[in-house]
Amino acid sequence: MTPTPYQEPLDQAFLRLWIGLYGPDSRLSQYLRPEPAAPPEIRPPQRDAPACPSLPRPRRLPVSKARARKTSKIDGEARRVADMSLPAWAMNLIGDELITGITLDALLESIDDYFNCFLQMRRVNRAAYQFFTRVGAPVVTAQSAVWTKHADMPRFPTAHLLPAYFGVFMGRSPEEAREMLQPDAPGLPDFFWFEKVANAPTVATAGSAIFSMNSVYLRRNGLLSPEEERRLPWARRNLGMYWYVGIDRDGEVQALPMRMQHSQRLPRSPRKNPEGGLRSGTVHRSSFGIPDGLYELGNGNPHQWVRRMFCCAVAFAATASYGLQVAFRRGKVTARIGIPITNARDFFADRDVTDGERRAAILHLRRPHERHLADGRVIQVGAHLAGQRQFAWHGYDVSVGAPGLHYPAPEGFTDALYDAEEAIPEGLALSDTTKMAKLMSGVIWKPRRTRFRHGRPTREWTGNSFALPETPPAAAGGE
Repeated sequence: MTPTPYQEPLDQAFLRLWIGLYGPDSRLSQYLRPEPAAPPEIRPPQRDAPACPSLPRPRRLPVSKARARKTSKIDGEARRVADMSLPAWAMNLIGDELITGITLDALLESIDDYFNCFLQMRRVNRAAYQFFTRVGAPVVTAQSAVWTKHADMPRFPTAHLLPAYFGVFMGRSPEEAREMLQPDAPGLPDFFWFEKVANAPTVATAGSAIFSMNSVYLRRNGLLSPEEERRLPWARRNLGMYWYVGIDRDGEVQALPMRMQHSQRLPRSPRKNPEGGLRSGTVHRSSFGIPDGLYELGNGNPHQWVRRMFCCAVAFAATASYGLQVAFRRGKVTARIGIPITNARDFFADRDVTDGERRAAILHLRRPHERHLADGRVIQVGAHLAGQRQFAWHGYDVSVGAPGLHYPAPEGFTDALYDAEEAIPEGLALSDTTKMAKLMSGVIWKPRRTRFRHGRPTREWTGNSFALPETPPAAAGGE
């Protein structure tokens, strides 16, 4: 058989998933081998350590003296804040080991990558594109990490507490993106997004949380040479797939049956062509089942592969929502990323000013202290936030804020959504995600200040609802 660009087992599995969804008439069906080889086994990373199982390890970048001084200042600020006695809302803005390793270089690379290729989402799913370009898709950098215990959970007991609609973009440098395009270097897709669906056309046990899990490989213009594009033709297109995931009351994660289209070519058809005689035809039918591609990706066990992908994607999305949320906007497109609030001042030290004005202090955390008044009184001042929230930086409009304190978190809504393409119960007052995205975008970019009294905010909104188990259930033998 003539060699094709899809000889690797993982490529064959994705081809079968694509053809199972869109039928054998798709252009990619010509590359499918009759008997694809078994895919390589997914090897879990080491346990009980912060890990980034699907992204390359952080690169060692050349460090100038100025950058070394800035890094030292950031570390000093982090140590100063760590010594404070702070309330829970302040500790959430500081973050933990999962985001403290993010560098300014990784931040710039990931944001540039997002704005360079996320426009391709318009061709993949216009509704998701309209939502995430207004609200901002959380971005994961090469220095972001997840806890291995969350990526390898045998069960996910808190799935019913997850947001109803959320996604995550895997930011990559040009070198990392080129490596991902190689057939022998598969990894997580460029973009995941989830919908918790109330009327999903599938079969699941009573009380299950049902998610539509969507994954997209986005095209990056100018990344490959003409010779490489001829060798890797699939890299010139966007590849999108989805499947249903069910998490029952015990936390068991399973792949669910879904409606798939099947086509069968007939050698002869009773229909006559204009010239007379008989012509071949195609019979179309639909049925419910788990796509064959998921069986191949899971080496015969689709549930194990779906569980791993689900847990990894949710863990990365949760990491991107930690810390201080920074929204970047260029034109009509918005991206978001979470960084420790202790890094914000030095990350954005070169933000733009107008007419030579002095830069205002960026949003920062003020520790508890005593205020001595002129009349001799001493007032105890609790922890609070102060500083500028919006500014221009490197060609982006930037807004920094704390979800739950400055505005409701986009991931704070946990009720299941209704799919408009399926039957919807009568008497419900519904609004689509596009309208909700416009409202959320307005509050994210509104320069609202939060008032504090005795170290507590006087008003709070719904915060992020990423409920990852603190201590996942013990893994079974061999898991």
